Amino acid sequence: MTYFKRTRFSGIAPAVSPKLLGDQFGTAAYNLDFERGNLKPLKAEQVNPDGTRGVYRIQGLEQPRSIYYYETPLPQEYWLSWDSDYVKAVPGPIPGDTQYRLYWTGDGPPRYSTFDKINAGSGPYPNSSWALGIPDPNVAPSVVIEGPIDEEIDPVEEYAWVYTYVSIYGEEGPPSPASALYEFTPTTQTARVTCTAYSGQDVPPNSLVFGESKIRLYRSNTGSDATFFQFVDEKVVTASTVVFEDDFLDVELGEVLPSGTWIGPPDGGQLYPDGSLQGLISVANGVMAGHVGKRLCMSEPYLPHAWPVANRITLERDIVAIGTTANGIVALTDGKPYFVTGVEPSAMTAITIDLAQACNNKFSVVDMGDYLLYCGPDGLCAVSGGEGKVVTKGLIDVDTWRNEYKPDEVKAFFWEGRYLAFFPKGGNAWIYDPRASEAALSWVNETVGASDDIYGGYTVLKDGTCYFIDQRDIVPFATGDEPRQARWRSKTFVAESPCSMAWLSIDSQDFTADMSSIPSASVRIYIDNLFVCQCSFFCKYEDDQRYFRITMKLNDKHPEFVDKFPNGSGSYTEIARTPYPIVRLPPIIGYEFSFEVQSNIQIDTVTLASTVEELRAV
Repeated sequence: MTYFKRTRFSGIAPAVSPKLLGDQFGTAAYNLDFERGNLKPLKAEQVNPDGTRGVYRIQGLEQPRSIYYYETPLPQEYWLSWDSDYVKAVPGPIPGDTQYRLYWTGDGPPRYSTFDKINAGSGPYPNSSWALGIPDPNVAPSVVIEGPIDEEIDPVEEYAWVYTYVSIYGEEGPPSPASALYEFTPTTQTARVTCTAYSGQDVPPNSLVFGESKIRLYRSNTGSDATFFQFVDEKVVTASTVVFEDDFLDVELGEVLPSGTWIGPPDGGQLYPDGSLQGLISVANGVMAGHVGKRLCMSEPYLPHAWPVANRITLERDIVAIGTTANGIVALTDGKPYFVTGVEPSAMTAITIDLAQACNNKFSVVDMGDYLLYCGPDGLCAVSGGEGKVVTKGLIDVDTWRNEYKPDEVKAFFWEGRYLAFFPKGGNAWIYDPRASEAALSWVNETVGASDDIYGGYTVLKDGTCYFIDQRDIVPFATGDEPRQARWRSKTFVAESPCSMAWLSIDSQDFTADMSSIPSASVRIYIDNLFVCQCSFFCKYEDDQRYFRITMKLNDKHPEFVDKFPNGSGSYTEIARTPYPIVRLPPIIGYEFSFEVQSNIQIDTVTLASTVEELRAV
């Protein structure tokens, strides 16, 4: 008995010879979803009545390159867009945040905004934003002591004052320079402390707004400008200077100054020659992280405006991208990756991961949940915690990877548990699907429209939909009603001795609808690496009875047929009515057999057999 039956299908493995592949693997796989183990075509993009495919058209930008879906308190979509190509946006990790603050990097210095600022006007969104971080006042307060010294106090203590800016949302910045030391007895004296308000000229624009933001005053509590400062009072800023009257006893002072190290993130100024913070992500426990040059930077927990120097780690190599996994941060560099872990931002430790795979393409990094995937020089790499590996090892050889999969150019996204990598030009993509028992690798074509350019995209995690930018349209990937044309070619099956595969049978759970105008599926047969014929199956219904019309086209260039068809016309054989999707093949003897399925319905089984009895037996 000689037959070949496929009931389980998977992706391709270019690194393996077609004769040595596992039976479930193919040598070609296009537009397929292998989640169920059968040949299920991917859906095409939805086409709108006007012929477009987007769910939203971006206004006001010549060419948007980054997008973000902003979930708002209202049942209304807000797609945010930028003309910079690596914008990373993160919701604010602030409990009870009624402002719905959003933070992002990649569009100049790090910025943030709120719901009412983001959606103001008609677009493009975000409409307006502020620089992230509250500046420190660059002028020390001036102090005038009024009243006589209390003669009963001996010795008289010396005090200094500092002040901070507080945004309209209560975000406090680092303190000003300390004033000079003054002898001061609050029992009989009053200190008039004058602070310089934010003028809008000497610091970057931010949420320090006259009439709404505040200044907080602090006083040293042990008579030294190197000691702790405690809260005295706060006032709303209504003029260019704010004057405080301090006659509080030491025991009446409030909390210790919390923001002594709360500087803003790297903003590309003179102190940061490597540029502004990039790659913003959200980490556990309310911490945000980003990178610049060799430095990994982290915010204070639940205080995304505060980025102390103590929360920064310098690695040996330049950081290309970062992501989170269980219990830490993965920093992908132009050398080996690092795993950064610890109990709090100021006590994090970097561990080198034993994976000699640099990350040369920041757009290839995708957070898969428990691990990161990225394109390395030798294949697709996975990093989880302190471990890493090349997951396509054994599937793709290095030369094929570098030449055909364009690891340095793709823009990749998370899509329904899969890694979806778009070519920036050409409208093609490839998919790595880790969900099956064996990882499936396949191709996607006919992705975009007239532009043939993928400028960027974003995955909405609440429904798993991946959106990409086509010109100025935001297009959801593979969500249409119509399927793509799927194509899958089998491995090469080698018979023990020369034989003829005389019968072909297919089966599908989708053989329940009339498809008399288009083929339900077409199967091409190859014997000894030569194309022999193509069989097309048309499912038809008549009086609630199913039958199949099957056509066959022979290869008029095949040695067995070339003399029969001198005009190159080929041959069509039509089986007018058969209750089963079974067809007899030309009687050609060979050693090696393979088939290729083209279909826009699910195909569950494909069988080649020598006799009808064998076909029935399997």
